[in-house]
Amino acid sequence: MEKYYRHFKGGLYQLIGTAKDSETLEEMVVYQALYGEKQLWVRPAAMFFGKVERDGKEMERFQEVFDVDACFKDAARLVVGSQSGLRSNLQRKLGISYARAGRILDQLESAGIVGPMDGSLPREVLVKELDELEPILSHYEPIPSPIPSPHDTKGLLDKDFIDTLYWDSMRP
Repeated sequence: MEKYYRHFKGGLYQLIGTAKDSETLEEMVVYQALYGEKQLWVRPAAMFFGKVERDGKEMERFQEVFDVDACFKDAARLVVGSQSGLRSNLQRKLGISYARAGRILDQLESAGIVGPMDGSLPREVLVKELDELEPILSHYEPIPSPIPSPHDTKGLLDKDFIDTLYWDSMRP
């Protein structure tokens, strides 16, 4: 499973793996920036998972974030604000499909914001106030898709490409 972390200064990174320093045998973390030139970095594990002080507050150097749908935070605020875990509300208010609304509700359940599905009943909303929600949301965000290589066909079938294939196939 891919893991993602946000540096306390704001950069988003993907954890690639761990390695040992050949001289000291110190555990190292190998990670890649998900912005700019997408550089690879290595840092001692104790430092990567350690704490730093900023503006008089102690915080994690890297905070794990979980990949979610782009509408996740809006959906969470809508569900908590209305205290309604109905899929149809998400569909209507966010203009999304039935299946996507279901996936988002499953993500909200994993985050502890709503309870499990109970047949056709609305999901119980476990977070009662928007003030309680914001610290939870800081651990969740959509992770940008990597840019595919020229040899990778996954992700290249966009709407324009499909339309071109369709209309080209219709020519005599």
